[in-house]
Amino acid sequence: MRFHKDPPLLIYAVMSLLAIYKAYPSIADIGIYISLSRLWIYTFIHAWLSLTLLFMFVVSCILGPIFWSLWIYSGTANANLFYAMTLFSYAAQIFLLTNIVCGKMKCDFLSENGLDLTIDEKKVTLCL
Repeated sequence: MRFHKDPPLLIYAVMSLLAIYKAYPSIADIGIYISLSRLWIYTFIHAWLSLTLLFMFVVSCILGPIFWSLWIYSGTANANLFYAMTLFSYAAQIFLLTNIVCGKMKCDFLSENGLDLTIDEKKVTLCL
């Protein structure tokens, strides 16, 4: 309810929460809101864990299908590995949503109090 003046962010938050709490996750569920996270690139300057977040998404996108194929096709692993990777993916999604929402709140606070909101291009490229 805090973002009633920013409907795209509210829609983004609802979309990400629906994808996080879905019973069986897939890449397609998170693909839309990860691609929309570029709309709030200026919030990543105020975010924490940007590099850790990128690492978490890369690891979950690589190891998730590997653990699934080991469990389903070859039968060498059990479901606990895939379940752990699903939890890891959920944690990455929650960190992404938290970073964007907290960064937006900090940007709103800075703009309301008349503080500097200039974005340095070097900082933006480091956040990518």
